[in-house]
Amino acid sequence: MNKKEKMSFKVLWPFVRRYKKIFIRMIIFGILVTTFDSIYPLFNRYAINHFIGEGTVDTLAVFIALFGAVILAQSVVDYFNVNDCAKMEMYMDRDLRNSAFSHLQTVSMSYFNQNNVGYIHARVMSDSGKIGEMIAWRMMDIVWGGSYILQSLIVITFINFRLALILLAVIPFALLIIIFFQKKLKKLNHGVREQNARITADINEGITGVKTIRTLAIEDKKQNEFYGETLIMRRLSVRTSHYSALFAAVIGLISALAYL
Repeated sequence: MNKKEKMSFKVLWPFVRRYKKIFIRMIIFGILVTTFDSIYPLFNRYAINHFIGEGTVDTLAVFIALFGAVILAQSVVDYFNVNDCAKMEMYMDRDLRNSAFSHLQTVSMSYFNQNNVGYIHARVMSDSGKIGEMIAWRMMDIVWGGSYILQSLIVITFINFRLALILLAVIPFALLIIIFFQKKLKKLNHGVREQNARITADINEGITGVKTIRTLAIEDKKQNEFYGETLIMRRLSVRTSHYSALFAAVIGLISALAYL
């Protein structure tokens, strides 16, 4: 973690601390959800070895009851987990936007002369939404993924130690790929948000300054500028989607190779 990222977490911590109970609870529920996920392969193993391999259904009723109980318990835990994540996101969005709005009331008038109102509005709304999503859902992605990997390795080690070693050998390559794509996607997503703010600024300028634009007869010029901005937005968005798809494909390929 670099100095800039540490500073970002330091700035965000006061907002997270207000909902510390929800934050801790959603992490605990997230770990429980992945615990249930790691149990399912054991059910499959027992069903294949006992019911199919031995050709008997003597414990089928108990198997169905236990399997149903696990599904029910996971559904309940997952409901509370997602509910807490949604609350955390909405609370963070609200507090960040309130804080940004309060700060905007204290800046000098020259700030608004130097920065377009539409640009400020877009950055306040878009960036706060991304931060709220990061604290809630992206954080839970890390919890879900990390917890599932760890618990799956424990289960695989219990079943087949050699297979666990093979998977452990694949993980460093996956981490390198994740780090590479994380840097690329972070830069691209930042560019998309920046370009979205510029487009919003152009829209605001086109509406509030319509009289001036028509007086100067520069409608075509402003339209061409706006068209150019949207083309840049389109290219950035498509490139971001391509990297996201490539990232998912590469991780899927590594997973498939591990199974082989």
